[in-house]
Amino acid sequence: MVVDSVDDLESEGANALLKMLEEPPANTVFLLVAHAPGRLLPTIRSRCRRLDFGTLDDAAMTSVLNSELPDKSESDVARMISMASGSIGRALAFAELDLAPLEAEAVALLREGDPTNARRSKLSQALAGKSAADRYAAFVQLVPALIAREVRALDGVRQQRALDAYERARETAALATRLSLDPAATVFQLGSILATVP
Repeated sequence: MVVDSVDDLESEGANALLKMLEEPPANTVFLLVAHAPGRLLPTIRSRCRRLDFGTLDDAAMTSVLNSELPDKSESDVARMISMASGSIGRALAFAELDLAPLEAEAVALLREGDPTNARRSKLSQALAGKSAADRYAAFVQLVPALIAREVRALDGVRQQRALDAYERARETAALATRLSLDPAATVFQLGSILATVP
């Protein structure tokens, strides 16, 4: 049984999982995927063996993406790799959900700001409907990764603002996932965080 991701469970779900771990069915192996193991109940952690997986390097990512997406250009593959942080699943989602235009808008917010709110409003409207739910979820996860990528090229005050924006974007992304926040408001808020960096 795979639980992905176990650190997103509400307390009722975590307690139900704990009961199953205490008295597991015969011939059953549980694989609990946790992005933040420290957030798990200590009683769950104590009943598990930890196995850490590292990220894939660029060469491995390129090889898999070229095999899976042979029609993508070299520049598209490079963009997917930079946004995926070593995760093939994230890179494939980037391609499948056509996140490149959203990434471009987010980068523009981060580098140029948004004095008229036009970019933030455009992003909010594009990701507000039910049909955009998968793209919205991916965008929420993309923003912190995008800030982390861009912060390396900054220095001084802008770098500090980007680091602050990264922390706020991570918190917003975590809350949006757990609390089912309004997509339009969440995207606008993430855009506002990006716009504080320039």
